[in-house]
Amino acid sequence: MSKKNKKDSQSEENKSSAWLSMRTGLILMGILSAAMVAWVTLQADPAIPIGERILWGLGFAVSIWIVFAVFYVINRYVFKR
Repeated sequence: MSKKNKKDSQSEENKSSAWLSMRTGLILMGILSAAMVAWVTLQADPAIPIGERILWGLGFAVSIWIVFAVFYVINRYVFKR
C-alpha cells in the first residue's frame, strides 16, 4: 500500500469517528445551558422582575438545545447511522 493510500484511509477513519462522546456532549451542553441561564439572569436590567429575567435566560438555553436537536437530526439523516 502506498503512502497516499495509507494517508487516505487514516483520514477516513478520523472523519468517521466522533471526537466527543454523546454523553460527554450532553453533559457539556447542560452545564453551558445552566451557565447561560445564570449569566442572562444576572446581566439583565435589574428593573425587570427576577422571574422575567429567569424566563429570558431559559429562553436562550432552550434555543441552544433546539439548534443542537436540529443539527443532530440533520446529521442522522445525512449519515444514516
